[in-house]
Amino acid sequence: MKLAENSGYKIITWNYFRSSKIIEGDINKIKGKYFNFLKYDPYPFYPKIISNNTAGTDIRIILKN
Repeated sequence: MKLAENSGYKIITWNYFRSSKIIEGDINKIKGKYFNFLKYDPYPFYPKIISNNTAGTDIRIILKN
C-alpha cells in the first residue's frame, strides 16, 4: 500500500482473501442450487473468501491514478 501511495496512486479499496474451506464450498453449492432466488450471497468472490490481514493469502488493491 505504501508503494502504491508513493507512486502517486490513491487507494480506493483493498481486501485480503483466503482459500475456501470444504463447508463454505458446500454452502455455496446449496445456495446456488436451491436458493438462487435470494439476493444475499455469503461468498461473493467464491472460491476466494474475504479474510483479515493475518489469515489472508491474497491481496486485492483497487487504485485510482
